[in-house]
Amino acid sequence: MRAQEGRLGWLQRRLRGAGPDDRRIRADLLRRIGDRRVTLLAAPIKAGRTWLRFCLASYLRRVFGLEPPVDLVTYLEYLPDDRLRGSGQIGAFRFFERPEVPLVICAHRLELVLGRKPERAIVLLRNLFDAAVSSYYQLAFQQGKDVGELCQAVVQPEFHALTARLLGQLPGFLAGIPHHVLTYEQMHADAASTLRGVVGWLGLPSDARALAAVVEETRFERMLEAEKRTPLRGRRYDVEDPRMRRIRRGVVGGHWDELGDAERARISALYREALGPEAWALVQRYRLLGT
Repeated sequence: MRAQEGRLGWLQRRLRGAGPDDRRIRADLLRRIGDRRVTLLAAPIKAGRTWLRFCLASYLRRVFGLEPPVDLVTYLEYLPDDRLRGSGQIGAFRFFERPEVPLVICAHRLELVLGRKPERAIVLLRNLFDAAVSSYYQLAFQQGKDVGELCQAVVQPEFHALTARLLGQLPGFLAGIPHHVLTYEQMHADAASTLRGVVGWLGLPSDARALAAVVEETRFERMLEAEKRTPLRGRRYDVEDPRMRRIRRGVVGGHWDELGDAERARISALYREALGPEAWALVQRYRLLGT
């Protein structure tokens, strides 16, 4: 579980902040943002965030006539990651001078490196069994980490530490901020309706033709084609190997092909032990351990 421990250490370092260069970058970003409203898009690891971001980036491009075209590299310029440096950093956002384009910063946690609280939040959740399997493939095949066999890895507490942390904090966070919660399963069942809800909540112009076009161009097959045309930046991997791709299967309930009842029971117990009553109620409300 060294990979997950390393990921947790990375998160802790980011929360502590860094040296004078990061303080300068942060100050410059806050100046550029000014009094603009910041929206946090928060999601546990492997909750389907890439799909939602791609959808929103494509919609923004269509309704506001933006450039560049959206692919699996440029979508980060529409909805950046919560980071001060590197690919997808907040500073890569192209539309600071376009106040009608919302600034949506994406993270696997509920705090921003800006040191500023977001004004509102979108939260994307996913079945925790499916997310665990997808996370395993990302670590073992996309990133080449030594995490052992799937059924051994996904029952370790460390494997779920970041997701449990986010879920544990979520009830208190949502109580103090305007928010919109959706699930990967809702997107999968009715992408048009779910995306329409997000677009409306963000206060974006309503455009039925743009929405229909976005739903069509972000179907699994089209997203897979996009990854093959423009593989993820900064990674060397065989895009023809489904185990290594970001766009891997695009299904709900894929854990039934990978996990047994014992693994599902252990994962459920881990979250039951880790979460308080309010967070556990949230897990049940959104059927995150449902089958």
